[in-house]
Amino acid sequence: MNNYNRYFAYSRTAFKFGISLLKLSEGQEILFPNYLCEEILHPIKHFKITPVFYKIFDDFTPDWDDINKNISSKTRAIVAIHYFGKPQNLKKFKELCKIKNIFLIEDNAHGWGSKYQNQYLGTIGDIGFSSPRKTLETKTGGVLHLKNKKLKNSLNIPTSNNFFNFWSCIHYLKENVKQRKFFLHLLKNQ
Repeated sequence: MNNYNRYFAYSRTAFKFGISLLKLSEGQEILFPNYLCEEILHPIKHFKITPVFYKIFDDFTPDWDDINKNISSKTRAIVAIHYFGKPQNLKKFKELCKIKNIFLIEDNAHGWGSKYQNQYLGTIGDIGFSSPRKTLETKTGGVLHLKNKKLKNSLNIPTSNNFFNFWSCIHYLKENVKQRKFFLHLLKNQ
């Protein structure tokens, strides 16, 4: 199934729009690793969703026992952070989400262009977000990746690059073939 991408000034804004699509209720929970950037928690507070933290090991892999201990009847989603662009075990995350009937959210803010089993990070979970501005060294640039058409159709913003400072990265893309190919792939799969 194709992914649907929407562009924003920042990945935290993309994440906020993505969370709104999941239609979570006040008091429901999202599991987060206990090592993260606090910016990711701002939309959670806005929607009055409860963050629950699971442990990670020194190599940034999740403590699966701790995850399972922290999942409750209020848990609606889990966040997998691809630290420094290093992929998490998304196969295991997806299996867990299927069994527990929860959403998988990929935080790929530092790994734009990185892959897991020949798929771009951020495009494998139910929603994902990336921050190409951190790779391209531009002032703005965030991408919301939506896995299914139902979520895409419920997002009420234009399909154009409305919030993404598109032209700020064109000069970089001219010089970098690998990033240009990835960027064109994203645009093609809207």
